Amino acid sequence: MPCTVACIREPTCIKEYQDYRSTTVTDTELDTVYTHLCKTMTALGEANASLYLARLALLAFDTIADATVASRLIDSAAESIDAG
Repeated sequence: MPCTVACIREPTCIKEYQDYRSTTVTDTELDTVYTHLCKTMTALGEANASLYLARLALLAFDTIADATVASRLIDSAAESIDAG
C-alpha cells in the first residue's frame, strides 16, 4: 500500500482529532510525519509493523490522555477499512 495522507484526512478521523485539539497540523507537516512513519516502518520490516503500530498507538493514547477521545479515534480509523 502506498504511503498517503489521504486516509488520515477522512472527515470522521480529522473531526475527532479537531475536537481534541484547538489547532491542527498543516498538510505539509502531516505529510512529513507520515513519510517519517513510512520510512521507519520500512526500516523495521513488515514482520515488525504490527508491533510498531501498536506501540505507537499506545504512546499516542498516553499523550492524548483522554480515553474517550482515544476510543473514538480507534472507531473512526476502523470505519473506512474493510475487515474482509
